[in-house]
Amino acid sequence: MAHSSFFPDEYFTCSSLCLSCGAGCKNSMNHGKEGVPHEAKSRCRYSHQYDNRVYTCKACYERGKEVSVVPKTSASTDSPWMGLAKYAWSGYVIECPNCGVVYRSRQYWFGNQDPVDTVVRTEIVHVWPGTDAFLKDNNNAAQRLLDGMNFMAQSVSELSLGPTKAVTSWLTDQI
Repeated sequence: MAHSSFFPDEYFTCSSLCLSCGAGCKNSMNHGKEGVPHEAKSRCRYSHQYDNRVYTCKACYERGKEVSVVPKTSASTDSPWMGLAKYAWSGYVIECPNCGVVYRSRQYWFGNQDPVDTVVRTEIVHVWPGTDAFLKDNNNAAQRLLDGMNFMAQSVSELSLGPTKAVTSWLTDQI
């Protein structure tokens, strides 16, 4: 005789599905209220839409620590203008809080290696609905570069406007 239950597991487990791979959460309902994060039984797959890769410093991992690192436009020790100039010249950086700057994307004129092959480990993580950790861009390097260049162009034009008027009025007076 087949065993049937009035309360199947589907009624008591979390109904959230990973946005990247579609795997279901294995925890019980309302586990979020208890501070327990979503978990899945299976591994996730990479989705370009969510960019669900997490980088960890390879040197720290080999020493027994798991330190997350993020590609960004400038190192924490650089001033905003110096960081922007370095970004324009040598690309984005990956900085570890323990090891310092471990990677620059355009460090050499040619032959730059991929950071995944050299200095970072990659882990693919699940993307759960309601968490916007992978939907926002923390660095937005292109926008920062454009804003910086626009600010610099405005500053130069405003600063040069005064001397230009002075020279023009002086020339007009001389003529």
